[in-house]
Parts: sequence; C-alpha cells; structure tokens
Amino acid sequence: MIVVLLLIANTINIGADLGAMGEALTLLIGGSPRLWVVVFAVGCALLETFSRYERYVSYLKWTTLSLFAYVAAAFAVACRGAGGIQRLVPAFSMQKDLCDDRSRSGYHHHALLFFWQSSQEAEDERVDPAAHP
Repeated sequence: MIVVLLLIANTINIGADLGAMGEALTLLIGGSPRLWVVVFAVGCALLETFSRYERYVSYLKWTTLSLFAYVAAAFAVACRGAGGIQRLVPAFSMQKDLCDDRSRSGYHHHALLFFWQSSQEAEDERVDPAAHP
C-alpha cells in the first residue's frame, strides 16, 4: 500500500515540476505552457533512455546550477534597510507544530533525497568499482 501511495505522490510531484517548468518557460519566451510540459517530459525521457549514464549525470549536475537563480533573485529584490534584510533570515521558533517534520509541505522530499543519494552512489560504484562514494 505504501508503495502505491509513494508512486502516486511521485507522479503528482513530477507533474507539478513539469508544469512549473512549462509555466516558467512561457514567462521567459512565450508559447503554450502545455506544449513546453510535453517538450520537457519527452526531452527528459529521451535523455534518460538514450544517453550514457555518465553523460546524463553531468547534465543534471550542471543544470542544478540554475538553482542559484533563487539566491540571485533574493539579492536582486530591492531591500530597504534592516527590514528587508530581516526578511531574508528565517525566523526561529520552537513551537511543537513547527518542529514536527511532517507538518512541513516539503516532507516527501526528505525521504526521496535519501533514496536518490543512495541509488546514485550504488550506480556510481557499479560504473566504477574502485570509486568510493
């Protein structure tokens, strides 16, 4: 049962990610967001299926650099005085609801990252047995 729920959650998460990528590209260059979703989905499937593992991993590692755009956007926003800087620093609170990991909206990412990391290390060892993760 848990596997089915995990499959459903992952499918919804991937769909949301593809939708966000389609909407973001529409904001940048225009076009139909639905078309971009299909282009991204087909492109990712083709890369994953037909490219060599080492090449695909290098693509993913380099595209991860695009996440620094979030940091750049935070600094690009006009901050007036100390009030603006305080908004960049998260507030700390020991309330029970905030300390419970399951109450956060990104809870599923924690477990998925552990699975991804361990499978990545296992695949790296399979490709190069002398490599140490």
